[in-house]
Amino acid sequence: MTYVVKGESTPEVAQDKELTKAKLKVAAGLSHMDLRKYNQAAREFLTIGEELVSNQYGDVISGNDIAVYGGLCALASFSRPELKRMVIDNVGFRQYLELEPHIRDLIQGFYNSNYAVCLDIMDKWRVCFYLGDWIVCCLLFIGHDL
Repeated sequence: MTYVVKGESTPEVAQDKELTKAKLKVAAGLSHMDLRKYNQAAREFLTIGEELVSNQYGDVISGNDIAVYGGLCALASFSRPELKRMVIDNVGFRQYLELEPHIRDLIQGFYNSNYAVCLDIMDKWRVCFYLGDWIVCCLLFIGHDL
């Protein structure tokens, strides 16, 4: 996390500042997830701009991963009003959710108190959520929190 803060405070980190900021937000989000700070992780992922939708950081994270991690962290830690304001109504994050429509539907189902839909989606996609090697532990804790 220290290096992320240093990177964010560097005036001229790269020619493409928005792309660099997005990559730093990814690093911060992943770091918060590792520390089980899911609320902070969600906030980082939800503020990543469109720069990474087209997988410009694919060696670290894909746009699909941003949707899954951001969506599940938000679901595990946000109140319903926060989910509405920061996820469902978030035009910038919507483009990531379009890459993973089941995450969008899971969040919408939870927000609308349609728990049968939520359980069905979680059951169908459970194995896929656990495919990332290092993320398995984080997702197990998130799943427990849900």
